[in-house]
Amino acid sequence: MIRPRASVESLRSPWAYGLLLACLVWLALVFASALFAAAGWPHSDVLRWLFHPVCHQIPARSFHLLGEPLAACARCTGLYVGFTLGVAAWPQLPRLAAKLAKRPRWILVFMVPLLVDVMFESGAPMRFATGLVAAFPCALLPLLAIAEMTVARTPKGDDPG
Repeated sequence: MIRPRASVESLRSPWAYGLLLACLVWLALVFASALFAAAGWPHSDVLRWLFHPVCHQIPARSFHLLGEPLAACARCTGLYVGFTLGVAAWPQLPRLAAKLAKRPRWILVFMVPLLVDVMFESGAPMRFATGLVAAFPCALLPLLAIAEMTVARTPKGDDPG
């Protein structure tokens, strides 16, 4: 929960923008592997290797770009896109962020479609969608942690924003 000195306005900080930049780079790497492979770059498998510890990378369960599979399956791509969109959107949705911050356990509700999708066979679009829905609200948690850190480091009497 947000402490009294913190507010959802403090979701906009240089650290939050740094997190957004890191998410965009990570997401770009998912697509870069397919682009590099399609261009004939001999070391495109290095990017796929980067994602291998966290994703099965089964080509039949992945989106393809220029005939090459992305470095992450459709579900993982949805998780990455959803988290990135969440990091970008939550600072723009302060009222909704404040409501969810008061009850962060509600984020688990957004995991239900993902859990159902894991139990049953579905196609890439459905896997992508459930990953997106699950990850979007999760992005609020590190933003709240960043806001807490920012407020905690601000000397008393100074305005954190």
